[in-house]
Amino acid sequence: MEFTKRYDAVNNRLYVEDEHFVAHCHHYHSLLHRQITSIPIVDGKQIYYEAARDDTIDSLKRFFTKRSISDPQHKVSAAAAFYKYQGFGMLDFTHLSQTGGMVISPVSYMGIAYMNKFGKQSKPIDDYARGYIAAVCITAYGIVKDAVSVHQTRCLSCGDEYAEFKVEVR
Repeated sequence: MEFTKRYDAVNNRLYVEDEHFVAHCHHYHSLLHRQITSIPIVDGKQIYYEAARDDTIDSLKRFFTKRSISDPQHKVSAAAAFYKYQGFGMLDFTHLSQTGGMVISPVSYMGIAYMNKFGKQSKPIDDYARGYIAAVCITAYGIVKDAVSVHQTRCLSCGDEYAEFKVEVR
């Protein structure tokens, strides 16, 4: 799948599929995640997950509308291609349906970044991917936002060979 991008030199802004796009390196994302999740009085993992989910829901809805994508499976494959295009890694949605399932990520930008920056982790850390996967499920299958939850069960930063996400729909 091809994506349109343009650079507005006057305002110094990059647009991908007519969405303002800010690219950050792994240092930014891993440090931001580490700061948010280390605050003891809030659930930083949930904040990161919900922010990723909610922002991605809005972006995917606009993207699907612009591209006239209405078939759920086409939405899922387009969202997977867009995730890869953005440089976040690869998501395999083969075992996902409107009732839930599993998503596998053989390559995870955050998992690799965390491992390289902070060493091996004891718990999964890819809350952005969790939010993105939830948004894909919500927008592709028309599920109510609060009915979807995503839990990471394997993580590259924990030394696993791939990342794995369990998707539950209530």
